[in-house]
Amino acid sequence: MTGLLPWHQALWRHTAARLQAGRMPHALLLGGPRGIGKHRFAEHLARAALCEAPDAQGGGCGQCRQCHLTLAGTHPDWRRVSPEEEGKDILVDQIRELTQHLGLKAQMGGYKVAVIEPAGKMNMNAANCLLKSLEEPPAATLLVLVSARPASLPATIRSRCQKLLLGPPPREQALAWLNEQGVEDPALALTVTQGAPLAALALAQGDEAARREALLGDFTALAEGRSDPVQIAAKWLKLNINSSLYWMYTWLIDMIRIKAVGNTSVCINPDYRGQLAKIAEKMEITSLFHRLDQLQGALRRVDRPVNKQLLLEDLLLPWTPNPARHRG
Repeated sequence: MTGLLPWHQALWRHTAARLQAGRMPHALLLGGPRGIGKHRFAEHLARAALCEAPDAQGGGCGQCRQCHLTLAGTHPDWRRVSPEEEGKDILVDQIRELTQHLGLKAQMGGYKVAVIEPAGKMNMNAANCLLKSLEEPPAATLLVLVSARPASLPATIRSRCQKLLLGPPPREQALAWLNEQGVEDPALALTVTQGAPLAALALAQGDEAARREALLGDFTALAEGRSDPVQIAAKWLKLNINSSLYWMYTWLIDMIRIKAVGNTSVCINPDYRGQLAKIAEKMEITSLFHRLDQLQGALRRVDRPVNKQLLLEDLLLPWTPNPARHRG
């Protein structure tokens, strides 16, 4: 899918007006929760910045030579920087190549545009390398950093970017859009993904639903003493560590709510309420809050150079009934 989403329109009108008036900053930090279309907004902005004759809404016309090159993925003045392999960092050599490119004159005579996504995947050397371009930006350059967790970026990076925040859409608007996409139970999908329509669509149409179910099965087995935290950590790492941590975070939030106010209907995972309540009933609420703090710390570190296997083991080990027996 490409192009703006319905809930992007208001922010896009403001952004397009600044672009057309020549008032764009040299660097934008595009933030917001996962699953709301930050990538699509960034791509739309890049195409608009490179277009020779933007349309009435300020987007790329799709007809000029510049648009043909962007649509073909061959525009010489546009760079996309992401990890070279899934689960890996953005490396200093990638940023070094980018900064060298940005220092050159635009081949097509307009903007030079770069999108770094997810920006939090830059390792420390890469982030430090990017600072020079942020401190002394080349002329006619637009650098867009995309992140679901902007606070995880170094303060030196954040302070040199203008923030642009995309929030989740109104629930009714999101439900209407999911209905248009043919999602069978849009209300449940949207609730489980905390109001993020693209994440809800992926849950309904992809393999995320099966992954979520498998993760909860592992988590339940661990809490009941039927599984090993080290083995589960290795499995979750292969499944996708960000997805694993996200679902674990939502289960902890639900368990705290259940423990605090009983069998509440206000759950992120209403379809798993019974299983989560069974785990929560054996625990003190203070322990649940402690584990939530630990998990939030892991979420802040997961995009940095850390031993992710050990990070998961540290999170999972306290959930087993006999943690001492699993320590090496």
